[in-house]
Amino acid sequence: MPDRFADWRPARLTKNFGDDSDLFQMDHEPLYLRRFPASFRAFERNERHHHDLAAKKSGCRTRHFHLVRAPHEAEIWLMTDGVAADFLPILAAAESPIGSLVVSIHDVTPITQPTIEKILADLRTAGVRVTSLLVVPDYHHRGKSVDDANFASWLRELEADGHEIVIHGYFHDRPRRESEGMREKFLTRVYTQDEAEFFDLKYDEVFARITRARDEFREARLSPIGFIAPAWLLSSEGERAARDADMQYTTRIATVIDLLTGERERSRALVYSTRSAWRRAASLGWNAALARRVAIGQLIRLCIHPSDIASRNVWKQIIRLTRRFSRTRNPTTYRDWISEERVTRKLL
Repeated sequence: MPDRFADWRPARLTKNFGDDSDLFQMDHEPLYLRRFPASFRAFERNERHHHDLAAKKSGCRTRHFHLVRAPHEAEIWLMTDGVAADFLPILAAAESPIGSLVVSIHDVTPITQPTIEKILADLRTAGVRVTSLLVVPDYHHRGKSVDDANFASWLRELEADGHEIVIHGYFHDRPRRESEGMREKFLTRVYTQDEAEFFDLKYDEVFARITRARDEFREARLSPIGFIAPAWLLSSEGERAARDADMQYTTRIATVIDLLTGERERSRALVYSTRSAWRRAASLGWNAALARRVAIGQLIRLCIHPSDIASRNVWKQIIRLTRRFSRTRNPTTYRDWISEERVTRKLL
């Protein structure tokens, strides 16, 4: 429900309380309406709703109003039939999902296809039927992915079902350089395991690799409009090259960037590292805390790698978060989310 609802709706509600209509009842009990004070921030309001829902006192997920049965709460107003006729249709509309959830699956290749199929099956049972699939054109120089006819056909079927195909690097690896400093070594060897392909590529090489991947995918009857660099490590030159290569968006670990409009949406990605026991433990703790913080944002991004499903605790947390977020948010793809945001900005 829009925040501005609280600015004008109380006047109409108060006016309706002066009419002679009967109290609106449910299960032979009158319903009461509670309005949050304006001093409550969005997060505080959402927390109050969470507690009310858990206590089964409210069936409403709106930001400013609750329907409650208990008359002892602060700022309680009786709900008359007149109020109900005016207010409940808006309440029903507010029950629709608030915000969006994008689940992206990284490192999609012919080698990882069997694992990706298992991941997609588990996501469907958790409430997510569309994802952004980050396909590597030539994983570690092992041959073009779309040259595998069965793999290309599988991708076309997924795209027809609503999934999105995204260009994810080209080779997804980066040779080490002798002249690298400490920062370069950390980002390319520790943060990511020699896979920061686009970390320091110049404009011309970025443009060449993206256009090559774009053309190969189009020949395979796929329609990517997004480019995401391995580990989200992309220089400003690379970002400009992606735009010039007809890519409509890219992402970084903390932002989604519309390359056509320049709009940037802050959204910290939930992502796991499973290369060692300490990384898995750290990822579980970090993402449990991060999930609570990003829950108040407009867009939630959950990023999955093929190795995640092999770790029992990591996969258990991923599915639990997927179920939680898909119940209150609209699962979508980067492509569709970007498109909807452009329409929304034009209407405002």
